[in-house]
Amino acid sequence: MIVKLLQTGAGLFRRKPQPLDFTAYNTTADWFQRNSSQIGAAYVRLREPEEVVNRMNYPDFGYNYNVMQWEREIFPAVFAAVMPGARLWFRPWQPNAVFAADGNPVSDLIFRLYNADEFYRDGKAGKWRLPKPLHLRGTIADLTCLGDGKNYCHWLLDCLPKIHVLREAGLFSSIDKFLVNALTPFVTDTLEVFNISPDRIISLEQTGEYLSLEKFVALSPLTSAFRPRWIFEFLQKAFTRPVSETRKKRLYISRGDAPTRRVLNDAEVFTALKPLGFEKILMNGLSVREQAALFAEAGAIVASHGAALANLAFCKTGTTVVECFPSGYSDMAYWGIASRLDLAYACLAFPAVEGDPKHADFNIDPARLAETLAALGIRR
Repeated sequence: MIVKLLQTGAGLFRRKPQPLDFTAYNTTADWFQRNSSQIGAAYVRLREPEEVVNRMNYPDFGYNYNVMQWEREIFPAVFAAVMPGARLWFRPWQPNAVFAADGNPVSDLIFRLYNADEFYRDGKAGKWRLPKPLHLRGTIADLTCLGDGKNYCHWLLDCLPKIHVLREAGLFSSIDKFLVNALTPFVTDTLEVFNISPDRIISLEQTGEYLSLEKFVALSPLTSAFRPRWIFEFLQKAFTRPVSETRKKRLYISRGDAPTRRVLNDAEVFTALKPLGFEKILMNGLSVREQAALFAEAGAIVASHGAALANLAFCKTGTTVVECFPSGYSDMAYWGIASRLDLAYACLAFPAVEGDPKHADFNIDPARLAETLAALGIRR
C-alpha cells in the first residue's frame, strides 16, 4: 500500500538549513560531473538539441497571428538522471524545481516556460516558504508536467513521452513507482498500455507539493509548443494500429459537453457539416485507444480549440484539420503537431461572446467554415 511507501520527517530540514547557492548546477550534466562518485548517481544524454520549425503552409483564414510570428525554437537536449537524495518541489501552474541532495536547484530541470534567473532571484530574496518534505523510498520516476495534471493534452504530449525517455535510457525496468500530477482515468488508462498497474502510480495529490526521494529518476522537461517528431512516433506506435490509406472519416469534434469555449451554435454548425460527410463526436467517455483510432482513421477534422485536439498526434500525413478559436485568443500547440506530421492545417477565429477570450464561448459562421473547407479540398 502507498502509505507504507511514504515516510514523513526526511530529516533534510530538522537541522538548521545551510545557505543555498542557487547557481550551483546550471545543467543536470553539471550536477553529475560534480557528483558522479555518489552511490547510484547516473546521467544519460539521449538526444542533442534540435531546431523545430512550425511551417506556414496554409492560407490566411483570419487567425490571430500574434503567435504565428514565433515560428521556430531550439528544443533542448533530452536526458535522464538518477539523483539519490534529490527533492522535488511541485506546485500547479507555478515554477517547479528539482533540488540535488545538497539543496541546490538544477536549472534545466525547471520547467522551460519559466525563467531560471527569476526563480533563483526569488529564492535568494527569501520568497520561498518550503513545507516539511515527505520522504518516498525506492526508485521514483518523474512523469509530472506543467499544470495540475488534469489536462489530457499536457499528459499525452508532455508526460507520457517520458516513458520513451526511460526506455531509451535503459531505466524503465528499474522503476519502483511512477510519480504523476493526478490520478485521472486517462492517466491510469494510458499507463496500463505500458504494463504499469495503479499500485505503481503515486500522485502529487496524495503526497503534497514537496518531496524527498531516496532515488529520483529526473527526466528533461518536454513541455513545449515546438515538439520534435519522435514524440508523435512514440505515441502512434503505442496507441494506434495500421490503417488504410483510403481514410474517409470526417469528424466534427463537439465541445457541447465542455464547461468553457463552447460553440453556441453547435447544432447549426453540424447541420452545415453533415452534408459534407462529417459525423459529430463527443470525446468524453472514450478511452485513449478509441480516441486514437478515430483520429488515425480521419481524413478531415473540424474542432474548437481544446484538449481533444491533442489526438492530432495520431493523425496520418495529409489529414485536413480546421481549428476554431474565439477571437483574441491563440495557441500554437496544435499547429505545431500539424507541422510535425504534415497535416493540411488551417485555423479560424470568430468573435467571442463575452469574458476572457481564452475561455469564452463563441459562434462559428457556417458559411465561412464551408468556404475554408472547400479551399482545402473538402467538398461533398
